[in-house]
Amino acid sequence: MSRSVRRVRAQFSTIQITMISIVVALALQELLDRLPTIDALWQPSSIAVRLWCQVLVAFAIIVKMWVGFVLGAASTERVPRVSDLLGPMGILVFVDAQIASIDVEHALRWFYILGVGQLAAAAFIAGQQMAFGDARRDAASTGQRAALVDPATAEAWIGVCALVAALADQTIEFGDWGLLVGCAFLLIIEVASAAGPIVGWRMLRRREEQLRLDEADDYAQPS
Repeated sequence: MSRSVRRVRAQFSTIQITMISIVVALALQELLDRLPTIDALWQPSSIAVRLWCQVLVAFAIIVKMWVGFVLGAASTERVPRVSDLLGPMGILVFVDAQIASIDVEHALRWFYILGVGQLAAAAFIAGQQMAFGDARRDAASTGQRAALVDPATAEAWIGVCALVAALADQTIEFGDWGLLVGCAFLLIIEVASAAGPIVGWRMLRRREEQLRLDEADDYAQPS
């Protein structure tokens, strides 16, 4: 392996974590700037509850994006592809568009943007898994097996649910309470999906503790 390839492999995780940190900071700033501009958020009504569900969906996506990208970058050492560098930027576009659609009159647009964004994230994750399956094998044996559903599959199902909700609302018009139920359901599955990378970090931590115990046992055994 050449020196340049070794250098890129060693520094990739630092580069991607730095990139995703900037992306997450921008998304959080967009979300925080958006909240004071929506008067309906601060009025006691079913519409306010629905809008807060949309806000929490955006926050869950940001958390999931941060934890998931950092987990993937920290657990693998490889030469990045162009998609590794452009992927976080593309996800930021969808997240910002979704945040901008959090409003009383833009529920249908919010569902569509969420659905398309989740499908794009699913395609990105699936591409990563196919391209770097060997590099992720060790990570899978520790943290990623903890997830009950494959991350790409989970993102795809969330996207399909959002698009189905948008099409159903466009066809039969749910009304305020129907939109509230749809947003609450998407919030639940987004939070469940966001728990996957967190569980992965937990499993890595437990793996580290087990390795320490094994090393201590080996050291304590008489030679």
